[in-house]
Amino acid sequence: MTGDEERTGQPAPLPSPGAVDCGAARLLRWTLVAIAFLGASGVVAGWFDFAGRDRDAPLALVRLFDLNAEANVPTWLSTLLLACASLAMIAVGAAHRAHGVRGAGHWTVLGGVFAFLSVDEAAQVHELVMQTMDEQMVTSGALAFAWVIPYGLATMVLAAVYLRFWWRLPPRTRRLLGLSAACFVGGALGFELLEGLWQTYRGWGRGMRVLFVIEECLEMTGVALCVYAVVSYWAREFQLCVRRQPKFKPQSGQRVPVVANAAPHAGHVACEESKSTVIEAAARSTSVSPRL
Repeated sequence: MTGDEERTGQPAPLPSPGAVDCGAARLLRWTLVAIAFLGASGVVAGWFDFAGRDRDAPLALVRLFDLNAEANVPTWLSTLLLACASLAMIAVGAAHRAHGVRGAGHWTVLGGVFAFLSVDEAAQVHELVMQTMDEQMVTSGALAFAWVIPYGLATMVLAAVYLRFWWRLPPRTRRLLGLSAACFVGGALGFELLEGLWQTYRGWGRGMRVLFVIEECLEMTGVALCVYAVVSYWAREFQLCVRRQPKFKPQSGQRVPVVANAAPHAGHVACEESKSTVIEAAARSTSVSPRL
């Protein structure tokens, strides 16, 4: 019994042989290339920040790609990826609700969480939380950056609530989202704890720069994997896309074949119907001999 049969109690539609993931794999590859470029740029920016201070270094350009700075290119990409993940999850929740499949609420709430993370990345909400906590308590060591305390607790609560939902997902989606969560949480919280220890016992230096680069690259990679997993799941479960069929040149009066089990979206059906109508009209016009 398939996942759709277990959730709805009805036979799942046959998958279309032309169903694809809407270019999600290609998008993931290009995103990973962009992340690798930003990681390399962050290393160069860190070197200039230390070694180039007395060499008339282009500090404005350095800050533009500094992974530890805000309001620059890496921050823009992180915010964009989190927003895309949020929109994809909300869309999947809407698709679940429209088809009467359970899980719509889980996807929608998770989309809201990623929407908050996108706002947090752009507006530095966690920095404001840390400033507020620093006024109330003194932290050091792994908790030197105090925002990890409330965010870490919230992450544990979210993981406990979503564990059963995650386990019910298809195996491929479950593995991808698990890897995505490991990268994102490991970068955002795990490396933040390491940076707190490094700052407390070693101070700021090149080591902190290396940790910053790894942290940000892990975060962006995790979100990119998340977007890929959600869009692929959406395309596969609800047959979001249909691969272009080879061009077909009909004979006179011959209709274009339409796959019965393809279950394409309404726009695709309308396109096929209009295409068949045009072909039939052309066939009738060619079959009538002209009057002399």
